[in-house]
Amino acid sequence: MGVVYLLAAVITGSLTRRTRRAQDLLRIREQRTQVLYGIVQTMTSGGEKPDVLADVAARLGTILNGECTVVPAGSTSWLAENAYPKREWFKPEKERAVAQWTYLLGQPAGWSTDTLPSAEAMYVPLKGNTELVGVLAYRPNHRVALLKEEADLLQSVSQQLAILMERQIYQERTIETERLKSSEVLQQTILDSVSHEIRTPLTGIIGAASALQNDQIAVNPDSRAALAQELMENAERLDRVVANLLDMSRLSSGTLTLKKDWHDVGDLVAVALDGAGKALEKRTVQTSLVQNLPLVRVDFQLFEQALSNLLLNAATHTPEESTITIACAVEERELVLTISDNGPGIPDDALPHIFEKFYRVPGTSAGGTGTGLAIAKAIVDAHGGSITAQNVPGGGVSFAIRLPIEPQPHVPADRGGN
Repeated sequence: MGVVYLLAAVITGSLTRRTRRAQDLLRIREQRTQVLYGIVQTMTSGGEKPDVLADVAARLGTILNGECTVVPAGSTSWLAENAYPKREWFKPEKERAVAQWTYLLGQPAGWSTDTLPSAEAMYVPLKGNTELVGVLAYRPNHRVALLKEEADLLQSVSQQLAILMERQIYQERTIETERLKSSEVLQQTILDSVSHEIRTPLTGIIGAASALQNDQIAVNPDSRAALAQELMENAERLDRVVANLLDMSRLSSGTLTLKKDWHDVGDLVAVALDGAGKALEKRTVQTSLVQNLPLVRVDFQLFEQALSNLLLNAATHTPEESTITIACAVEERELVLTISDNGPGIPDDALPHIFEKFYRVPGTSAGGTGTGLAIAKAIVDAHGGSITAQNVPGGGVSFAIRLPIEPQPHVPADRGGN
């Protein structure tokens, strides 16, 4: 009877241990499943690349009872500052050398491998479908070899992470290609426009200088003064054109950063009207700006140039005594600035092309090079806005600039005093 009790106790104890072990394994697998779910969420979150890499590495380290870091390809000399997240154990030259070896040969190295096993961490190459995109480093809290299930998990996450990083690299390359293409087109527009835009003021300067060589004109104070004034105006126009086009050239090539600051729309309009004042002398200009308009964060000089180009375009293509209206209002978190006229308008088939470089509406009078609207659009686009044109019922055309309204800066209240 005692033997039966003993056997029962042994069997019961064995079953209990197996049950507890099964429960422990189930709990561990559940924890790993939750962490893996978090990794998948992070990878599909669309967050910033450094944040995604750091979060995935941290979660993977939690599963494997250690610490992980990701070093993307292209990191200069594999500096520890380029690892996500930063780890103290990755700073020594030895560890970074092992990481670089892994990347160059595309093979695992470091702890728990046959290659450079004295390293603090195991380094796993991140292989995408077509290229190596970096290295994943894993340093265990306790130097105990990974179980097969853990090693498979490390490899699986590494593969998924590599695919994610490769996809991000392709997206970045596509964006950069489009940016360079757009920059090249804009740069060519500006360089071409230099030869066109400077011709008119240069012709005026040459003509006035030649006239001053005439003795009869030179001795006449009124003629001499008029020619001097013409020389000054053309020289100023030439200087303004060259300066603006060079700024735009640097902007398109990425060497000129927009000098953005907060400005009042009314100030922008006033300066643009002043700059185009002579061209607008025989037009009636009306302004309609809504009260308490939000400030806009723009490069004042460039944006004023865009407005001036639109005003000059309106003056060029409308008869004398026409009316030009400038209005501004807020529509659905956008600031909308419109410049309208009551001239002949634009043929419907020409509307889609008016922002193209050197495009001139067929049948328009001589003068102009067709670059003003192209440059205005480039400036507005660089500020994250948009510009459109449409004919106005009854005659005329309206240009609308739309800018997103950014969170407004804090403006201290004026303090009164006696």
